[in-house]
Amino acid sequence: MSFRIAALIFPFVHLIVLFLIHLCLSRIFFSGSVLKAFFVSFTVSSISFAASAAMIALHYQAPAADAIALFAGDFIIFLCISFTYIDSLSIGVWSIRIRILDEICNSKNGLTLDQLLQIYNARSIADMRIRRLSLNGQLVEKGGRFYMGGKNRQLLMAKAYLFLRRILFGDSGITK
Repeated sequence: MSFRIAALIFPFVHLIVLFLIHLCLSRIFFSGSVLKAFFVSFTVSSISFAASAAMIALHYQAPAADAIALFAGDFIIFLCISFTYIDSLSIGVWSIRIRILDEICNSKNGLTLDQLLQIYNARSIADMRIRRLSLNGQLVEKGGRFYMGGKNRQLLMAKAYLFLRRILFGDSGITK
């Protein structure tokens, strides 16, 4: 295998390393806390990335400038893939937290609990989501009751995602 081919597959190999370490840590040491396990596994896989990059460069006796350029690019790719991975695990949980933090950040004098509940309450969230689901044909209203519509691919995808998450990480939530 040439140096350039090794460098090409390098980020994806370390994504697998990240995933396996994350899987083990979230099952054994950080039971139920996928996020903590991710940060530890990302740190370990990043160190592994740097050490492996140095070993590959030495093995192929690559010029220093080529090795640094290729592995810097590879590390950027690895960062992007890692970001996508953790984002796919946590987007649902973080969106509510970020919205609340953003509201507080944008207020000059902070917000009281009553103000936060007025801005971001369960009723307004449910109304907005039900409206969107109805417009998309995923919900149908008949006689004041909601029923499943014909377009429910997202529900099937979500169930498949939760099933895989439960198999891999032993839970269906992001934090505990």
